[in-house]
Amino acid sequence: MKIASSALLLFAALPAWGCAPELTCDETFDGGGDVVGASDTNADGIPDSRWVVTEPCEDIVSEPPEPVTLQKQPPHLSGNSPPKQASGEWCMNLSLIKDDMGVPQIKEGEDGFYPWIPRLPLQQHSAPGQPVWYDAYVDYGQDNQYAFGAVLSGVHRIEIPAKCMTQQGVPMTCAGLIPGLTEKYAETEAQLGKSTGTVSTSNWACANAPSGYGCECAFNMTVTYDATTGPGGTFAASDDLLTHFDQVGEGTPFLTNYTVSGNTLSMSGYRRRALFGIDGLRTLKLQRVVCNDGVQGVGEEGVDCGYNCPAAPTCP
Repeated sequence: MKIASSALLLFAALPAWGCAPELTCDETFDGGGDVVGASDTNADGIPDSRWVVTEPCEDIVSEPPEPVTLQKQPPHLSGNSPPKQASGEWCMNLSLIKDDMGVPQIKEGEDGFYPWIPRLPLQQHSAPGQPVWYDAYVDYGQDNQYAFGAVLSGVHRIEIPAKCMTQQGVPMTCAGLIPGLTEKYAETEAQLGKSTGTVSTSNWACANAPSGYGCECAFNMTVTYDATTGPGGTFAASDDLLTHFDQVGEGTPFLTNYTVSGNTLSMSGYRRRALFGIDGLRTLKLQRVVCNDGVQGVGEEGVDCGYNCPAAPTCP
């Protein structure tokens, strides 16, 4: 897996993967081929193929924050990070109130409070000793329909300035931030390019910052693109180009260079464009899932079973 990363400023600190190798996502695949095949993997009477990612190349770069006066729309819609401190604390719209039991809680301010969602890497699924594959797939059907799904995950760290902890005279402890922040992240959509994903967090830990001012929090973050939120629609093949007409996202067609060799599919964004509307997703190598060969292969959680095998989505 190849990743390039840059510093995440102000509210978001460096992700857990830290410094990454120099980016080498410069491959362009050609040759074309049949992405569907003759097997009916989901038993709907239409030949299709599910391909799972085995080697992604991702250019994970986060844009620097913009001053609040330059932002045209909320960060959760624009993909922008919180404004710079020079324009006021990013949490200036964060209101702290007490509930009926006197417990401090986070309440949305007049202009709204929107957590920043960073670009995270694809989540690796395979267990040690098994072939490497990721929670990312593409379905291609004989009816010229396609669907893409993926899970992005990583450890995220944020720093809450001390000023944010005493809004409206309601003191908030570091641990007291966790329920409210968990709720706000869950309400936020991740628009990382032209595709929109759902956000979930877990394993929160918040403590006083080493500087003694404010809090630092670390937690696991997951962004999920599925059949509802991920890109999907129709596709057309011509020579070594696949054109995808996205009917789930913004509806903008995107092209990929590709080649099929047996049960291996390799693709790259046409003219270095992002794949499947996710910023930084540059090239993918995928393996066809074969759920009827009597062995545990790529994309399977057991022998011929798992969520990538429609006939046996759960394993014994």
